Amino acid sequence: MAGQKPRLVTVTGVGSSNWVNIDCWPEPVQFAGVARVTSGTATYDIEYTYDDLDYADGNPRPVPSNFTAQTGEAEYFSEYPVMGIRATITAGTGTVELTVLQSGGRG
Repeated sequence: MAGQKPRLVTVTGVGSSNWVNIDCWPEPVQFAGVARVTSGTATYDIEYTYDDLDYADGNPRPVPSNFTAQTGEAEYFSEYPVMGIRATITAGTGTVELTVLQSGGRG
C-alpha cells in the first residue's frame, strides 16, 4: 500500500500536543519523524500510547519513550505497534512541532 502523508502537530507552553493516530495494522509497523523547538525554549518528551485513540474516551494513557528531556531536534524511528504519538512540553514557553510519517497503512 502507498504510504501516508506526513502529519504535523504543535504544542506551545507546558502541556501536550494532540495525539497522532498510528495505524498499527500494516506489517511491519513503521513510522518515523522529527520533533523540534520552532520558537522560544522548551524541554519536551515524545510519548506513545497503546490505547486505541478511537475508544480511549479522550484520555489515552501516555507511555514515555526514549526521547525525554529533549531541548533541540530529535529524530525517531519505530517498528513497535503503538496506537498514537504526541509531544509534551515539560518546561519552558516555546513551541514544539512534531512531524510523523508512517509507511504502508490504509490511508
